Amino acid sequence: MRLYEFAVKKPVIVSMGLITLLLIGAISVSKLPIEFLPRMDYPFIGVYVPYPNSIPSHVERKITKPIEEVVSTLGDVKRIRSWSSPDDVFVGILFNWGEDISVLRLEVKEKIDQIRSELPDDIETIQILTFNSDDIPIMVGRISAKGKDLSGSYDLLERMIINPLKRIEGVGNVGIDGIEPKEVSVYLRLDRLKAHRADVGGLFRLLQSANLTTSAGELTSRGLRYHVRSVGSFSSLEEVENMVINQEGLRVKDIADVYYGEPEIQYGRHLNREKAIAFWVQKSSGANTVDVCRRVHAVLDRVNKDPAMEGINVLLFFDQSDQILNSIRGLRQAGLIGALFAIMVLYFFLRRWTTTLIVAIAIPFSILCTSGFLFFTGRSLNILTMMGLMLGVGLLVDNAIVVLESIFRHQTKGEESIAASVVGSKEVARAVVAATLTSIIVFAPVIITSDSTGLLTYLSTVGITISVALIFSLLVSLTLIPFLTSRILKPKEVKSSAILSRIQRRYIRALRWTALKRPFVTGFVIVPLIFVGTIFGAQATKLLRFSIEEGLVIENIYIAYDFTDNLSYHETEKYVSRVEETLAANLEELGIRDVYSYYADNDAATTIYFEDKYLTKNKLKEKRKKLREIIPPMAGVALRFGDEEGQSSGGAQLMRVTLFGEDGDYLEEIADEVKRRFELLGDLEDVRTSIETGREEIKVSLNRELASRHAITPETIGAIMNLTFRGVPLRRFQTKEREVPMTITLDPEDRVGIYNLRNLTVGMSDGKEITLGAVANFIETKSPTVITRQHQKTAVSVQGLYDDEKSKDIQDRVKAVMESIQLPLGYSWAFGDRIIEQQQQANEMAINALLALICVYMVMAALFESLLHPLVIMGCLPFASFGVVVMLAATKTAMGLMAMIGLVILIGIVVNNGIVLIDHINNFRKKGLPLNEAIIEGGKERFRPILMTAATTVLGLTPLAVGSAHVADAQYYPLARAVMGGLISSTVLTLLVLPTYYVIADRFLGRLKRIWARSKAK
Repeated sequence: MRLYEFAVKKPVIVSMGLITLLLIGAISVSKLPIEFLPRMDYPFIGVYVPYPNSIPSHVERKITKPIEEVVSTLGDVKRIRSWSSPDDVFVGILFNWGEDISVLRLEVKEKIDQIRSELPDDIETIQILTFNSDDIPIMVGRISAKGKDLSGSYDLLERMIINPLKRIEGVGNVGIDGIEPKEVSVYLRLDRLKAHRADVGGLFRLLQSANLTTSAGELTSRGLRYHVRSVGSFSSLEEVENMVINQEGLRVKDIADVYYGEPEIQYGRHLNREKAIAFWVQKSSGANTVDVCRRVHAVLDRVNKDPAMEGINVLLFFDQSDQILNSIRGLRQAGLIGALFAIMVLYFFLRRWTTTLIVAIAIPFSILCTSGFLFFTGRSLNILTMMGLMLGVGLLVDNAIVVLESIFRHQTKGEESIAASVVGSKEVARAVVAATLTSIIVFAPVIITSDSTGLLTYLSTVGITISVALIFSLLVSLTLIPFLTSRILKPKEVKSSAILSRIQRRYIRALRWTALKRPFVTGFVIVPLIFVGTIFGAQATKLLRFSIEEGLVIENIYIAYDFTDNLSYHETEKYVSRVEETLAANLEELGIRDVYSYYADNDAATTIYFEDKYLTKNKLKEKRKKLREIIPPMAGVALRFGDEEGQSSGGAQLMRVTLFGEDGDYLEEIADEVKRRFELLGDLEDVRTSIETGREEIKVSLNRELASRHAITPETIGAIMNLTFRGVPLRRFQTKEREVPMTITLDPEDRVGIYNLRNLTVGMSDGKEITLGAVANFIETKSPTVITRQHQKTAVSVQGLYDDEKSKDIQDRVKAVMESIQLPLGYSWAFGDRIIEQQQQANEMAINALLALICVYMVMAALFESLLHPLVIMGCLPFASFGVVVMLAATKTAMGLMAMIGLVILIGIVVNNGIVLIDHINNFRKKGLPLNEAIIEGGKERFRPILMTAATTVLGLTPLAVGSAHVADAQYYPLARAVMGGLISSTVLTLLVLPTYYVIADRFLGRLKRIWARSKAK
């Protein structure tokens, strides 16, 4: 007994089963965890080594290169990149997707342990970092106070903001930056050290050994067991100050100042011209993101109303719940509008309210059942699963329409309801199963290869959601629809629409002219000419553009400051303030909502947030031009738009090339030449190299002959300079409230000027002190702020911004420039990672589209038991693409990543109507009708359902095509418009061109049979 027969003959069982599915789905919706992204481990491991107050070249040689060499021996390493800065080292190791990160983390740790003895002894910690989607902050904000600097208010902010947020259920961590807790600092005074001839190294060892509490084991006395602990930790600052450090009774306070308070931070932030502090909130694994964000908002509202926080503002810049709720609203809106359009379309075609309501049930039923699937498979409701549901809304009624229209047609012929339900369902059952499978199978290559790249991993989640929803829609069409029509609908004559009847008559005339009378002219002349003319016309007029980033939500512009001189963060703040004053005078004109700035030594950036969140590329281009006009030129600094990855550049795109080699100085020469040639291109703005904004450096070159006379070694000098100028951490100091860091370093005033460096005591000889200036030479030079390495080679990049419309032209011209430069052996160049990743994404989509075509053909061949008829249907797919071209060109939408995803989805949709039509024609031919009559009858009876399914899908996508719905920062409209254009054109092709190629194929097959018969007869 087939499924539709079972549904009609066993109504109670079917009813209970469907109600059970609905109840499970409804309960699952309330229990589904709501997240921003599905939990996944990224194939990335970072090795982070803090090493403050150092020199990048020294850090690179002593730390970075040994770590790179040892981790490169790991298997499945895709890319190694490192950054060596004055304060730390970060080595990033990228693996292939699908690797077990927990195992790789252990392997990386083992490799680091192997070389730990080769690294500098004063490295305190080495952190092995991994990253998964739960680590993405759910909220990011800033704290500011009008006319007040909060850098000394850590205790207040911790008590009023940080701790209350940490206590919220579901909050995993609260981070804060721009303010530090109090710490104990032992500031050595250079003049006192020289006066008392103090041993700095000995002082460090004494402070370390004196601040120690250890366990001494256990002892037994009178039958009782006691734990023994040796307590030697400092209990007060006075103990530190009064500690005797030599036999003469010299104390710490005689040569140093002991300070307890907030450390000086070498950077700062402004929010709307007020000093600000950054904070972020991370949730616990498995917690409901929306619920956690609501609790955080409630706490922040109470904080803002607290009298103790008067004048202090807490502003959120990013809130994951907004992204999630926006997707939910978009899903609800698309579902309601899609259902409304389905009702309108069905009523227009069928003129019965009961019919429309039966079909409309397919949407909520499929969505609820899919929610149940997500819950029981341990998935979450996130922006990717919601994207799948939104894209599937327009498709969920297709199967129901085809089945119901077939049943309705049999009822209007006078057949009894139950018989009409069974016969009508049977007539199209194979067709709707094939159509559903082809819609699902296009995602099979994505799901199977989802471990190869990040893009496919995300798309596989979308594909699984759509596929499950379509399976449930098929279940509805073959159970609920026959069941309801057999019980509710009664046969009666319905007057069809006069407009529809007129269109159908004209369609039959056109079908006779194209498919039956002139099939070869139509198939090989008219259709190819239209297709080729459309493609070449779009290219000639440049109406069709290619941009991988089309449809991104952009609400801010980032301005970076490139300083020519070595500036402290106090000086960079002055430049930032001047730019902020200019922006404050033009807030209304530019539509600015907030202005946020960050500044540090030799580094600064300002981010401008606009009131309008959905700025077009042209509007962003105008704002970028206006900003260049109103911000006055400032001596010593150049402003450029966009961050290092080209993000938030105001609609412009980043063009970057990276040079690889061993000699950093020679790479700098090549980079300068590349920069000069890039500037001559004319279309690149803000051209710069990654090392032109270096910082001043003093190289201390030891005179070995003089040093050997006084028994002074480079190791001795390095240790003394570390203790004084770099500073080193001591064991933590226990206060009444908590343990706090404790450090020893030279007083900040004594670290100013080269004079103090020259007069640093590095040894004693015959009772006289030996200064650093007596045994070393000092050379002032400029070194890069950060040394970047890729593939274990030094990397220097040259980058600039260009208008999106010139993407292909710029890439070709840049490639020509780079190929004209003769690079020596061992040196090479490559486009930046961003361009390479975009090309890889385009290639991935093309490969998966090809695989989807193969899978669709195989499914149709298996279901039709024919190799020829699937080829006929597949032959129409390329001609559907001109609808995509026309739609994108007409709406001035670029072909981007979202549009490419739409093309893959379109492959499965376009063949659906063809399957329904060819299957119906074959049924008529099996009944004995001649070819021409079978085509006419098949076209006449499939004309209405094909128009209905196309209309409901197109209208269901309309809210996405014209609205601002988006997933994360990617809007749906490129995808929706691509699918709509292709579906509209494919509908015409299915009704007219597909029968044409069917006739041509049948005649070709008939001729082959005759030739085979004659050859066999001979």
